[in-house]
Amino acid sequence: RGYPIEQLAEKSDFLETSYLLFHGQLPTQEQKETFIQQIRYHDMVHEQMRNFFNGFRRDSHPMAILLSVVGALSAFYPD
Repeated sequence: RGYPIEQLAEKSDFLETSYLLFHGQLPTQEQKETFIQQIRYHDMVHEQMRNFFNGFRRDSHPMAILLSVVGALSAFYPD
């Protein structure tokens, strides 16, 4: 995106860099605060996902579990 990686590593945090990747530019302070609030709102996984994981056999293939869980997340977080 036109920023030297060294500059990002020294002066930006993870969420600023994430914002850059999503939006193509580094955020202003207000944009960063809004972005952080959005991330915090969506960072918790619904408790019922634990039941979903427990529904798999112990020897289930990890990729099958991952595929199923990613699909199930859309039912909990539609937006």
